[in-house]
Amino acid sequence: MAVTNLHNAKLADGSPVKVADLKIGLVISSPSGMGGAFNYKCVRLTEDSALFKNLHKGWEEDELLCELKADDLTDEEYKQLDDAIKAFEGFNSFPSDEQRKLVHRAHKLGYVNQLSFTQVYRVRNRA
Repeated sequence: MAVTNLHNAKLADGSPVKVADLKIGLVISSPSGMGGAFNYKCVRLTEDSALFKNLHKGWEEDELLCELKADDLTDEEYKQLDDAIKAFEGFNSFPSDEQRKLVHRAHKLGYVNQLSFTQVYRVRNRA
């Protein structure tokens, strides 16, 4: 099983967040889709997921859900990932809906970083 959306999260001291760190009230920092980072507080923790709420004024509705028992990419999906990334990068090339879904899932799992609707790159040092 894999964990989603935790690979970019940091504790207050800057160290990566581990599953063992998770607890209600834990405050983490995670990159924002708008640039920079937001602070989130854990408001719900189950054996399957951790839900974090954004602490920044005006962004209270923003949530970060970490699935703790997510399915990892299959070998076939991992092989298809390169073609999906190329579809984002190519001149006059557009990814299919299936490729977009694959890249989004790979982003949540930490295999790629999706910067925008048109920018994706593979993560080199995935832990």
